[in-house]
Amino acid sequence: MPVSLTDAEVRQLLKAAQTGGGDAGIVTSPRMTLFDGQRAFATVAQLKAYVAGVGYSEVNGQRVSEPLPSTVSSGVVIKPRVAVDEDGSHVALDLQYEQTRLREMRQEPARELGQGFRVEVPVIDREQVDRTLSTSSGRTMLIAIPSADGKEQATGRSRLLLVKPTVVHSVK
Repeated sequence: MPVSLTDAEVRQLLKAAQTGGGDAGIVTSPRMTLFDGQRAFATVAQLKAYVAGVGYSEVNGQRVSEPLPSTVSSGVVIKPRVAVDEDGSHVALDLQYEQTRLREMRQEPARELGQGFRVEVPVIDREQVDRTLSTSSGRTMLIAIPSADGKEQATGRSRLLLVKPTVVHSVK
């Protein structure tokens, strides 16, 4: 369940996290401007190219094998949509959040080419949140991100997402 925080409470939380002797840090801090009812999309990620398989083509009447490249993304995707109440004091936020981490690139045999040839298979950790939240304009929502591997249970650590929707009123 998300918690709604004031600016002073957010400053206290960040200060405590950063001076608490752990390895707390900010992964990304995008700012977005949305109109009422609009969905936005932000990606902060790295792409890694790898050989996903083997393809075949014909060159001078001979069948030739060639590597099939692909990419895997590691990072954060945020897709918010906002709805503002009539007087602009409250915001409903439909939030889709996904964080992926490339854990490893596993090497596997390319069976169609015989022994000695290998392809790569990405092993990815994925954490997702998809929920609708409501808060007063200008307050920060603190949302716990569930871990893909459940490690926060054993270590007492968790990932937190801070979201601060603020209504900007138009000048009439």
